[in-house]
Amino acid sequence: MTAMDALTHAVEAFIGPQKNPVSDAFAVSAIEMIRDNIRSAVTDGKDKTVRLVMANAALLAGLAFSNSMVGVVHALAHAVGGVCHVPHGIANSIILPFGLEFYMDKSPKVKSHIEKLLLALAGPEEFVKTPADRQAQASVASIRAITRDLKDLCGLPISLRDTGVPEDKLGDIAQVAVNDGAIAFSPVEVSVEEALGVLKAAY
Repeated sequence: MTAMDALTHAVEAFIGPQKNPVSDAFAVSAIEMIRDNIRSAVTDGKDKTVRLVMANAALLAGLAFSNSMVGVVHALAHAVGGVCHVPHGIANSIILPFGLEFYMDKSPKVKSHIEKLLLALAGPEEFVKTPADRQAQASVASIRAITRDLKDLCGLPISLRDTGVPEDKLGDIAQVAVNDGAIAFSPVEVSVEEALGVLKAAY
């Protein structure tokens, strides 16, 4: 869950309105390191080399979002944690792909940033063979591939239902989320109804 929290830091930093060359460099490095090591960190937690790489990735992701901030994914994750006490990394992990899909539907500019993430998320071979009009979707699919593997490897939840969040709490969570500080840095405005839509998709 902490690794997925770091991945969310890096991804949101790369697509936010305050993104810049410094935050991009930190974010891309963090994503590549997490991509290549997250599964090994789970399957062999005693591998100190892998653990050090993951620690450095978390540091770089922190530096990225300290420069660029986070957005709707973190706002929703904060709210899920506050209302239903779901650990922050788990909430981020579940919501991240759905938050990206929300952005893709709302903003061509943000979609273009998500397209560029494919190189870091999937590697150069996958990036080159993916048609330009499918790169954003492929970026999201790459994240889902990680979370599916983590569910198999260590039981990481992939839906809000899996965490025990009651469906009748989603409205309360959405209301809290739109008043969260992170929402101010979302690249698009988010209404309560839209926040609820993301939560329902993630449920």
